[in-house]
Amino acid sequence: MDLNELNLISLAKEGDSNSIKQLIDMHSGIYVSTCKKYTNNTKSTGTLKDYIDSSKDYVIYNSAKTYNPDMGSKFSTWLSNQTRYFCLNCINITHFVFFKF
Repeated sequence: MDLNELNLISLAKEGDSNSIKQLIDMHSGIYVSTCKKYTNNTKSTGTLKDYIDSSKDYVIYNSAKTYNPDMGSKFSTWLSNQTRYFCLNCINITHFVFFKF
């Protein structure tokens, strides 16, 4: 992993807004491409897709806060998995709300 990226993650965990913005700029593509796999293949409403799209900064920031490089995975892998879980949870909640009642 790039030491600069590790440094950005460390600073983001401390709340440094510039580091958070740089991480968001660097990894937005991973978030968007992962989300497309889940929002394009579902019968999700526009509202769900809008919510997932608007949550990009939060998911990237939260992924940086919870990332542990000692676990042996790259940050991009961690972010991709966190994005996948986020999308699946949104879809499951939407299906529960609209189809269970």
